[in-house]
Amino acid sequence: MVDHRLSWVARNRLRTDRTRRAGELIGAAVLEGKRPDGASIEAVARALAGLVDEEFRLHCRIAAVRAGLVHIHVDAPSLVSAMRMRWRSVVCEALRGSGRAVTARDVVFGFGREGVSV
Repeated sequence: MVDHRLSWVARNRLRTDRTRRAGELIGAAVLEGKRPDGASIEAVARALAGLVDEEFRLHCRIAAVRAGLVHIHVDAPSLVSAMRMRWRSVVCEALRGSGRAVTARDVVFGFGREGVSV
């Protein structure tokens, strides 16, 4: 009589079609230039170009787009909360609106000088 108690281990160990290695996924994304959320900093800047005023253009930069979050740097610490209160909901609604190539879950304002100007 043959003992089949551990045969399922051998069967499942040989299956490679279930998952892909994390390194393969990350390498493919980097090599193909794809972003997980499908948005780029330049695309966000283009989407906001006709929406924002001169004060936003002067003080704010699009710093990063990660996991559905748009990070905006403000060049003066004293303006961060004012810009957040004035522009967060406007930018969120504009990026969530239909017909835009960019979608975002939320917008985060912080102090910094790096990024792409609108």
